Amino acid sequence: MAEMHHPPLRIGFIGGGLNSAVGYTHYTSSHLDGLFRLEAGCFSRDAAINHATAELYAVHPSRTYATWRKMVEAEGGRLDAVVVLTPTPSHAEIVSALLEVGFLVICEKALATSVAECTAIEGSLAEHQGFLAVTYNYSGYPMFRELVARCRAW
Repeated sequence: MAEMHHPPLRIGFIGGGLNSAVGYTHYTSSHLDGLFRLEAGCFSRDAAINHATAELYAVHPSRTYATWRKMVEAEGGRLDAVVVLTPTPSHAEIVSALLEVGFLVICEKALATSVAECTAIEGSLAEHQGFLAVTYNYSGYPMFRELVARCRAW
């Protein structure tokens, strides 16, 4: 049976600038299998870092935004999903806003800082019948894979 090929999913990043702990890792990881293409972003509140990150990630200046709210307003219908890579305390507000306007959301762990924030996100997810995935990138670590293999063999 012939393999079906689909165009890469168009994604945007909120957060993940060059000054973040894992921004570049998420950028490179999103390109490993050719299934995603980063097309837009608000990578940092610092304008210089935001633009330097966009340049490194090959995101056109016209799709690089000074605030995540401006990105949400401008990118509706242009992206398949938005990846939230900001510090955890800002996740609840950003994730809920993205779900509210219909974006599919991929959020870096941890999802929120409290049960109340998780409940608010859950309510927004249900109300807008959205999609939310939370990444747990440890599954890619060689040590974790070795542990899984040993457990399965036991």
